Amino acid sequence: MVLWKRPWKPADGDTIVMLTDVAEDITIPEGKILTLDLNGQTLTNVSSHTIVNQGTLTILDSAGGGVVDVVTHGKAVLYNYGTITEISGGMFTRSKETQYPVSGGTAANSWYTVVNGGVIEEISGGTFTTGDGTSKALGNLSSVIRNGVDDSADPHPGEIKLISGGTFLPALPSAEK
Repeated sequence: MVLWKRPWKPADGDTIVMLTDVAEDITIPEGKILTLDLNGQTLTNVSSHTIVNQGTLTILDSAGGGVVDVVTHGKAVLYNYGTITEISGGMFTRSKETQYPVSGGTAANSWYTVVNGGVIEEISGGTFTTGDGTSKALGNLSSVIRNGVDDSADPHPGEIKLISGGTFLPALPSAEK
């Protein structure tokens, strides 16, 4: 077990345990194997995707009440190009999601909660939402999970092998491909 340190430079095989709320954009590099324990804390992005996974990642929340949040338009809570072995807990949310377009017809803050261009072995728990979880604030512009990245010169099909648990609270379809 390793406690969260700054700068974010975990060693291969580490289990990172959050002890306080953190505002940071993190990337798990290709070839790295990590476990992130939210431990009841909140991880919020600064300007990019909250978590970009290019390695192998497991996400859990041993204490309950942990949150991974993205507050930036056009960014995801979790952008996966690698392998996620399991997501077993935590809330994955866009807490500043706006369901109403600003003048000109574009959203002020919207996008997918999870974008999967890699492999997710299992989602066994957690709450996934496009807003703060209340029906009034659920976004109506994006799905909770986008499986596959097909809008680039380097497409990634995405694969979710098993959803055995979890709660999905979108206004639109929960997942799209």
